[in-house]
Amino acid sequence: MNRRKNVMLEIVRFVVVGVIATVLDYGTYSLLALAIPDAWNPIIETILCTALGFLVSVVANYFLSVIWVFQNVDASANVKSRKNVLLFVVLSAGGLLLGMAVMVGFEALATNTLALDINNWIIDFKVSYFRSLAFWYFTIFFGVKTLVILSYNYFTRKKLIFKAPKENTNEQTEN
Repeated sequence: MNRRKNVMLEIVRFVVVGVIATVLDYGTYSLLALAIPDAWNPIIETILCTALGFLVSVVANYFLSVIWVFQNVDASANVKSRKNVLLFVVLSAGGLLLGMAVMVGFEALATNTLALDINNWIIDFKVSYFRSLAFWYFTIFFGVKTLVILSYNYFTRKKLIFKAPKENTNEQTEN
């Protein structure tokens, strides 16, 4: 029961850090999308905004993961080693590519099917506030992307970097 409680607390901490990282990602993406001239190719804009939002959020995520999220880590898994920092970055880059693919797919769907430019949602939002379809589609797409990457990040980091100590099998048979 104690192990289950620890895992649940870890997941709650991971989600809290995910929310912080998402706010940083969303804010960076949105501000950059607002700053980029309309003449830019929407796919390039989406990739650039996604990449920079990711970079800001992954730095915060790494430090919060090491300091607060993963507290039940095998002592032999030196999470601050160069190897594990590099692995964290590589896994995060996998999440970035996954996020870019999801956002580019959604951007293409919005542009080709719905005739919406989701990257200009903030301009549309200024005019029509919460009635802005671009705002709602962008927010929904961003949320789906975030859930996909949140799951990917938790399971890959837990399995490959922040490994829990192995339980003693003698204690399991006695309980």
